[in-house]
Amino acid sequence: MKDQGRFFDFLEVIRRAESGEMMKEADYDKRLGRKALSLMKQYEIRYDPECVIPADDGMADRVYQAAVDLFLDLGVYCTDTQRIIRFTREELEWALKNVPQEVQYGREEERVSLFPRKVEDRRDPVCFFSAVGHL
Repeated sequence: MKDQGRFFDFLEVIRRAESGEMMKEADYDKRLGRKALSLMKQYEIRYDPECVIPADDGMADRVYQAAVDLFLDLGVYCTDTQRIIRFTREELEWALKNVPQEVQYGREEERVSLFPRKVEDRRDPVCFFSAVGHL
């Protein structure tokens, strides 16, 4: 699926959205909840209300691995086609390695730059709330 130096192209994602496994959204949500709970147990991920933002590197590594497992197992649900879009581990690794270092939203004085934050990043996080993707 390599295309002009890229691992996969947008048209391939569209094809997967039209040909992936069909599933009702409620069924996908149930599967997501069950898998998340299973991964929490498997990776010993626990919420501590006394430490909302833990500094435990081991916990961060376990959460990351659980997220990778969740993504690879469940894929992404496309509400428009009611299908699951799946990606391989190689595609995920390529995407993470090639993620844009900055994305800008808005224009003029309302423009904001979003960027991936690193562990212990001293830059303030960017928070914005909107109905992006919702009608």
